Amino acid sequence: MTEKTTIKNKPKKLSIMKTITTIIIILLLLGLGALGWQAYNNQKQLNILQTDVQQTQTSLTQQTDSLQTTQDKLAKFTKISAYSNKQWILADVKYLINLADINLAAGTNTATAIKLLQMADKHVMSLNDLTLNDLHRALVTDIINLQAAPTVDISGIIIRIGAINNQVSQVKFIPRTIEEHQVQKLQDQNKSLWHRICHNTLTILKNIFVLRHHDTQIQPILTNVEQEYLLQNIDLTLGQAKWAVLHREPAIYTAALQKTTQLIKYGFSHNMDAIQNILKTLQELQNINVSPKVPTIDASKQAIAKVAP
Repeated sequence: MTEKTTIKNKPKKLSIMKTITTIIIILLLLGLGALGWQAYNNQKQLNILQTDVQQTQTSLTQQTDSLQTTQDKLAKFTKISAYSNKQWILADVKYLINLADINLAAGTNTATAIKLLQMADKHVMSLNDLTLNDLHRALVTDIINLQAAPTVDISGIIIRIGAINNQVSQVKFIPRTIEEHQVQKLQDQNKSLWHRICHNTLTILKNIFVLRHHDTQIQPILTNVEQEYLLQNIDLTLGQAKWAVLHREPAIYTAALQKTTQLIKYGFSHNMDAIQNILKTLQELQNINVSPKVPTIDASKQAIAKVAP
């Protein structure tokens, strides 16, 4: 009885064991599946995270490259801007030097050329560039040479010439004072009859004609037309002198003043104070060199040509 019961219970235990084993296996499978699913999710999230990291790295790299490119462009622009600014200033310097050279060639006052060169040198110094030292040195040298050169007061000379013209037009035409010598009287009463007749004849003629002796050549009194013509000629010669001053023509200048002097001496009395003053002024003007030698600014021209062709 007991053995039968044992035999009957034995299959029942095996069935329970199988069931338990199956449950355990199912639980294990479920656990493994859960672990696999968790691992899959973790891997997926890891892949996503790695992708994000890569994208972030790529974006960072792109931003770094973009920043570097921007910095390079900015540096290049700054360099170009600085270069352009320097070239613009040097172009101004070249223009000022050429303008000063034109003023000197035209024979105008050297003061204008000096001011132009000083402006050019100020522009050069504003660049604070050691490579421009030669240009600065050349400008300073030319400025010093021009300052030491003799100057001509063109406006002053023209004003004095114009004053002479006004003074001459206000002087009245007055005949020169002429010394008069009377005819000597015959004092010898013991002369012959012939001499007495001659003496009486001369006495009669003296009442009709005035006999005068002059140590200098007598110049005729000018008519109104001749006076006007003389004034016009004086105005013309003084105008030629003005033109000669403006164009630095010393030969024409001197010749015009000499001709003016001759015309005034011809038409007016030398004893008049106004004429004496005019003649003195004309002589002073003739002694002025209207075309002194002026230094060139070749040093500045050559220096600027090297840095601003």
